[in-house]
Amino acid sequence: MKRIVIFSVFIIALSIMAVIFIKFSNDHTDCIVVKETTVSEDGLVKVTTTRHSCNENFNL
Repeated sequence: MKRIVIFSVFIIALSIMAVIFIKFSNDHTDCIVVKETTVSEDGLVKVTTTRHSCNENFNL
């Protein structure tokens, strides 16, 4: 019975450590939002484009 309790606590602790490692291993995300506005030559048509790009930096 004592072995089962020790093994269960070990598995739970190992699972918690794995979740924490996965959560904080790739938390460095560099995101930028770029807004581009294009106006036609006659000035009647205005197009605004919003671009969202992220670069993930993995820290393993």
